[in-house]
Amino acid sequence: MGVQHHLLIVPEPEPGKETAVNPFDHEKLDAYQAAIDSALVNRLDADLYGASCRGVGLGHVSLKCGEAPTKTSDTCIIIPTYNNVGTLADVIRRTLRVTSDLIIVDDGSTDGTRRTLASMKRMEVLTHPFNRGKGEALMTGIRRARELGYRRAITLDSDNQHDPADIRKLEEAAARHPSSLVIGVRDMRAAGAPLRSRFGLWVSNLGVFFLCGHRVADAQSGFRSYPIDRLLSLEPRTPRFEFEYEVLLRSSWAGVPFAYTPIAVRYPRGKDRLSHFRPLRDCFRVFYFGIRTAFSVRLQKFVSTSCGPNRTQVV
Repeated sequence: MGVQHHLLIVPEPEPGKETAVNPFDHEKLDAYQAAIDSALVNRLDADLYGASCRGVGLGHVSLKCGEAPTKTSDTCIIIPTYNNVGTLADVIRRTLRVTSDLIIVDDGSTDGTRRTLASMKRMEVLTHPFNRGKGEALMTGIRRARELGYRRAITLDSDNQHDPADIRKLEEAAARHPSSLVIGVRDMRAAGAPLRSRFGLWVSNLGVFFLCGHRVADAQSGFRSYPIDRLLSLEPRTPRFEFEYEVLLRSSWAGVPFAYTPIAVRYPRGKDRLSHFRPLRDCFRVFYFGIRTAFSVRLQKFVSTSCGPNRTQVV
């Protein structure tokens, strides 16, 4: 059946009273939409919603609005966003100057993001009724991109750290390395990144080498070009920000080659910095997650090898 469309349900007026719903009254619109989201969340049911969303492989409620991207290439841009209303519109506008192959995934934002997206055109918007995590948002967009016939997906953060003009660099690198996961590499020192951010990246890169024996140039970069079918075959499992790290690990173990291209990056200071990533705490959390994932994968291989295909039972 595909993804459900946004519906605005306006209550019937009380007898003797005129309808006073102004379509530009954003407070009422937000209130009605919140009520709809709440009803959807409270009625999450596999039979009712899971089946209706499996057309794009979601397995949970997701709402679609806007137009399907105008397909001009085999590459789709996917921008996940969560409470980045201050930067989102600018990121979208600059992305649309580069390409119209664009999908936005609103991961349950509560800061007016929905209003901003409703005022923009030339893109498709997928909305999670509640926050499910960056990994889940990326997978929602990637599955939708495959449904629309795209072969590659470039992921771009909505916090304005990256320059959408660098999309062309990732496309060119992907054209040279069609089977590779292409990673945009940031020069964090030149960009004036805080020392804790640079240290966090060093720990993340070291973690990939420790767990996979594979040296990567930027394990934390969210500006990447994925071969869609290969990515989905890896079956990444974490729904949150560890997703991008998990994909690096699983790609390395599966023999997916990495390619790199330099990209610009900016680090706003103070209240202008809207990233949800906490460099030190979260990079150690990601490293711990990587150790758990590596142990799980190796244990699974050991059990499969020891038991053999005819002796393994699924219970």
